[in-house]
Amino acid sequence: MMMLETRAGAFVGLIYSAAAAAATWKSPLEFVGLPAPIVFMALAGVAFGLILQPPKASRIVMFMLTLAYAFFAAVAAVLLGSIPHLEWTRAAGPAIAGLLGFFAQAAVPAARGRLQREISDRGSNGSSGGAS
Repeated sequence: MMMLETRAGAFVGLIYSAAAAAATWKSPLEFVGLPAPIVFMALAGVAFGLILQPPKASRIVMFMLTLAYAFFAAVAAVLLGSIPHLEWTRAAGPAIAGLLGFFAQAAVPAARGRLQREISDRGSNGSSGGAS
């Protein structure tokens, strides 16, 4: 009985996903604000980086890392274009996404560690948040 409910839920998800894909077919990635060239260059950069220095992980973990790093690279490339005085990065968005994707394997853990230190040191006398 449990298997039947799981299959029915998966089928309903399939129907909704197919309807959403059909509704956004003309611009499949623009509805989330990510242009297709930026997303695909981010994926290419991540793949190239993971091929050159593969982590010791299973296939599923590698797939999830690829998606996470590509998401980071694509969002960061689009975000750079919205910062004042960095509008020129919009034209170079795919190239920037590829570079960020290539270096994401080192940049994402470094950024995570830096954010954790900034949050834990918040309010202390030695923090970099404008302490006197």
